[in-house]
Amino acid sequence: MPLFEFICKKCNEKFETLVFGDENTECPKCKSSKVIKQFSSFAPPTSYSSRNSTDSRSSAPVCKHKCHCGCH
Repeated sequence: MPLFEFICKKCNEKFETLVFGDENTECPKCKSSKVIKQFSSFAPPTSYSSRNSTDSRSSAPVCKHKCHCGCH
């Protein structure tokens, strides 16, 4: 699923959202459709089994983009 980062031209809100095809995107804060698509960095998923047992991070993944996509 393509996840893109945007900046709203009206209120400067930065947000991420899933976009399929040529769907229009609107700002979740002010609902403006005047948004600019940003370059998004890609981070490959980490295998939990390959983590060191001394890793102090929680073993539960956290959805950082709040999209409710089921990535966690």
